[in-house]
Amino acid sequence: QGELLRAGECYNDALRIYRETGTRRGEGVALGQVGELHQMLGERDQARACYDEALRIHREVGNRRFEGSVLMNLGDLLLHEGRIGESLDALDAGERVLREVDDPLAVAKLLCVKGRARLAGGDAGGARALLAEAEGIGTRVGANAASELGKLIAGLRDALARLRNVVGQAAQ
Repeated sequence: QGELLRAGECYNDALRIYRETGTRRGEGVALGQVGELHQMLGERDQARACYDEALRIHREVGNRRFEGSVLMNLGDLLLHEGRIGESLDALDAGERVLREVDDPLAVAKLLCVKGRARLAGGDAGGARALLAEAEGIGTRVGANAASELGKLIAGLRDALARLRNVVGQAAQ
């Protein structure tokens, strides 16, 4: 947690500098990073406030790629809060943006989060389809098992396997 706190100091320093210099694009990016940090620390209200402000800024300055990333992070946050419908809404919006800006790696990461949301909502078939699409993108972009995408794919694959085992045990 010490590393996260040090990172938080750096992100907050960057945020302060961007605000002092009126660099709105940088401010939006830094807010998204501060939001991710709050989310990692379990500080969901602070994370949500950062994501909401970052989203407003990215839309204001036309930073579509980071708008899509913030929507993905917001969807993940809502998923952790058990707000599946809202999570899927944010993830759908993020997916549209990331496909529009042609960022396949970010799309694949989002698909993994969306797969977890579908699974949490009881849609294992939808989760499997999203996993297959993310794996296909991962292959095309050369992601390996140690990459962030590789780990997200493995996590979704493991969650689906656990569900299969639970269903199999219940059927016996």
